[in-house]
This record gives sequence, structure tokens and C-alpha cells, in this order.
Amino acid sequence: MLFPLIGFSEKIEEVQDVEAQAKRAFLDGTFLLKRNSYEKAAAKFKLAIEKQPKLAAAHSNYAFALRQVNEEHYAESLKHYNIALKLDPRLVEAYQYRGCLHFLMGNPELAKVDYERLINAGEKDLAAKLKKFILDKAENPKEGGQVLSY
Repeated sequence: MLFPLIGFSEKIEEVQDVEAQAKRAFLDGTFLLKRNSYEKAAAKFKLAIEKQPKLAAAHSNYAFALRQVNEEHYAESLKHYNIALKLDPRLVEAYQYRGCLHFLMGNPELAKVDYERLINAGEKDLAAKLKKFILDKAENPKEGGQVLSY
């Protein structure tokens, strides 16, 4: 005898609706990010995370957008890079951007750790971008900091 699954179809629709809302927020955030509208992008990525907390790319993009807004958001940005990498350690771009953030926060040794992770993962292009970012920032006295040899 089969028993009806009362409320099951409604639950499926709710899940699908939440997934669709997360996807829409993520896509909107990406659109805004590409247009350098970082605060608005951050709000969209935050919504995507609220709807789908395990969406690693949303955490990484949220972290990037926050970092771009201003240094007051660096700690929150770092938190979300770490979450993204815990959810998906293969999200190599997050290592690059977290390395940039480590440097901006005055932690060149942690930036170097992310640089070495990129090298070890065979991501030489991303490692080169991280290195260039660090060297460029080190030349600017306002944003510079201690540079380790890379």
C-alpha cells in the first residue's frame, strides 16, 4: 500500500524556490561585481549565502566585494574566504584573493602561504597575479607593507 506524501510537493517547490533565489542573487551579484558596484554586489552575494550557505563561490565573491569596499570589511572578507575554501578547497581563485587580503592586512607570511599553495596546485598564472599584486602594493607607500621574497 502506498501512503500519500502530504506536503512533500510543497517542500520540493520551496527548496527549488530557495535555490532559484540563491542563483538569481548570485548572478545579480556577479553582474554588479563586473561593474565595480561592490557594495550592491556584496548585498546580492550575502543574500545568495543566506539562501544557500554551502555555495562556496558566493562566499568567495562576497569576500572579494567586501574587500573592495574598504578596509573596515577586511576581517569579514577573510572569514568568507576561509569559509569558501573550507567548502571547496579547489576554488583556487580564492587562494589568490585571500593572499591579496592577507598582504593588505599586514600578513605577508600568510600571503606567501597562499602563493605557495597556488604554485603547488600548478596555478602559476594565479600565483603570478598574486605576486604582482603584492609587488605593486609594496611600491605604494600608502598601501605598502613588508614583502617576503617570492
